[in-house]
Amino acid sequence: MYKKIVELYQEPDIEEVISKDTNGGSYIIKLSDEEIEKLFEDLKQGE
Repeated sequence: MYKKIVELYQEPDIEEVISKDTNGGSYIIKLSDEEIEKLFEDLKQGE
């Protein structure tokens, strides 16, 4: 489920809305599937 949320969050339309909503003060970091999985596992383990 988290992977799908991350995928949706990185879609161009969503990026544009986020940029407008934050007046350009935010940016999206692109992560590979492997990086997302590792980050999620690290978060579950409290690292």
